[in-house]
Amino acid sequence: METVRSSRTLPALNVDALYVEDGEYRYQGGFNIVAFIAAGVGALFSSTLPNFTSWLPSWWGVYGWFFGVAIAGVTYFALSMLMPRHAPQAAT
Repeated sequence: METVRSSRTLPALNVDALYVEDGEYRYQGGFNIVAFIAAGVGALFSSTLPNFTSWLPSWWGVYGWFFGVAIAGVTYFALSMLMPRHAPQAAT
């Protein structure tokens, strides 16, 4: 049985940068704005829209939590790819 490998690879984790205060994994003002946006979108689809609108099917309310988590994860991944964090350039 052959293993199929994707030609797309995720960016590698820079472990050393995890411990650098102004490294590529820094937050904006102490907050991860992308995570807040993703959590808001997930909450919108898991609880707000099913309870207060008729835009989604009735069965969505039963499984809304799972959909909300999945939608938040996809949103976080997409925003992280669109808005990558780069380490600040050192002054020379």
